[in-house]
Amino acid sequence: MSIRTAVITAVALLALTACTAGGGTQAAKPTPSPTATLSPTVVVSPTPVTISPACRSKVSDLLLENISGAPVPSERPTQCHGLTDQQWSEVIDEQGKKLVDVGGAIAGSQATEPAVTEVVFKVWGKASAGTSITYGSDSQNLDGKGLPMTETLQVKDDALYYHITAQLQGGGDIHCSVTLGSETKEGQARGGYNICSAQINLL
Repeated sequence: MSIRTAVITAVALLALTACTAGGGTQAAKPTPSPTATLSPTVVVSPTPVTISPACRSKVSDLLLENISGAPVPSERPTQCHGLTDQQWSEVIDEQGKKLVDVGGAIAGSQATEPAVTEVVFKVWGKASAGTSITYGSDSQNLDGKGLPMTETLQVKDDALYYHITAQLQGGGDIHCSVTLGSETKEGQARGGYNICSAQINLL
């Protein structure tokens, strides 16, 4: 479900509670006595309560919770008690539109992020007796040579991970890394036949 659809649904559902939440009740008209003379009654309309920041914040939270699957509450939150039905509808519409705008901004920023197309493998350090290097993905293993080593591969949509291993063939001190976009994993190995390894998982 898109955030726009979810917000519209939440707004519609919350709006339904306005009729049952006690926001716009009217005093019942007295039944005249057949023998009594009724004096005209002056009805004073209550002063509407101002919509507080706490009420706006709570309504925004309720809309977000509803988007996440939470049920619509049967009563208005305490932060919004005293609002008329019109004010209740206004605050729901206001916060719903803000969530839609925020969702659109997030979606737009994500859409403009450049796609990562390359993964970079590196091995560097000292290895007097040489190293045995293997790099690639879960479906591709390639041999690397020499220090320092830098190799680049095109990213595959079906790859599960990218890795590199570099085993010392004697003494030495080496580092290895895998970089995919802004993520980098590193490893280190010292002496003997120890292995330097690094891996980035895509799932």
